[in-house]
Amino acid sequence: MKKFKIAFTVAFIVFTAFYLFAIVKDAKNPFENIFSNKKIEENEEEKIDDLPKKDENFEEGNKVAQLTDDEYFFLLFGTDSHDVNIDTGYRSDTMILTKVNFKTGAITMMNFPRDSRVAIPGKGLKKLNAAKAFGGTTLMIKTFRDAFNIDLDYFVEVDYTLVENLIDAIGGVPFNVPRDMNYYDPTDKPPLRINIKAGQQVLNGHDAVGVWRWRKNSDGSGYMGGDIERIGVQQELMKAIMNQILKIENIARLPKIFSELKSNIKTNFSEKQVLQAIISASKLDLNNISMNTLPGEGKYIGTESFYVIHENQANEMIDNLFGEYRINGR
Repeated sequence: MKKFKIAFTVAFIVFTAFYLFAIVKDAKNPFENIFSNKKIEENEEEKIDDLPKKDENFEEGNKVAQLTDDEYFFLLFGTDSHDVNIDTGYRSDTMILTKVNFKTGAITMMNFPRDSRVAIPGKGLKKLNAAKAFGGTTLMIKTFRDAFNIDLDYFVEVDYTLVENLIDAIGGVPFNVPRDMNYYDPTDKPPLRINIKAGQQVLNGHDAVGVWRWRKNSDGSGYMGGDIERIGVQQELMKAIMNQILKIENIARLPKIFSELKSNIKTNFSEKQVLQAIISASKLDLNNISMNTLPGEGKYIGTESFYVIHENQANEMIDNLFGEYRINGR
């Protein structure tokens, strides 16, 4: 029983982990920034395809399939929509390329800043998070494949309602908030209000999501290190949530928690793959997690701010972390 609980917990952490953890139990297709807080205007939307189906091609000649049976490679991302079933019109936020190897127990993750300047097919050079708004998950996966030359086939998507409800369900999360955060956006639906003091405290779900989403105050002050500093805070918050989930009193709550949150998760992993992940979850080593960020720097191009990728360093990092998934060697 103890071994089952450990496996159950690890599975929960891995598959929504790092944007916030999901586990699969008795569910069909259970998986299903700062957020922009803004819906793309209707005349900017480009309706492409609906969410990719299990065997849907993301480009001509490509078949959606695992490279090896004992490793899952996927894009984990959040959306600023309140409903994961809304596929276009809203930007993605946190985007984490994730590799889970059940043979070695290793978990490898790479954050892609939302403002990364990339070529979006049919749209030109834009911010990476706009791909989801223009063409849904299909266009976002195509953009990752083309921009970074990687054979990416699978995704796990969550919305931030999951994060809020999960944290409330586990009794909040202890966290040292790095600075005062005070932001209000009346145009968001519902209006977004973040009012959190700096310092060590136990965050409820609403405030934890506020820390996750915060980029700047209403007066314009923000992280000195920009999006990279924000990603660092998010990574620390992920670790804090993981530690809270692993508390013995929370483990028994996980099945009920997941049954209440699974509508906030979407994925194109098959039910068979999900079940295999659960069976293999006990092999994973939570001390063998590598967390990385796409190299680059914030710059203005014209009047618009971007995260400009350092291509040589980025290629080297992707080669080192995910080299076996490169298309045509790079």
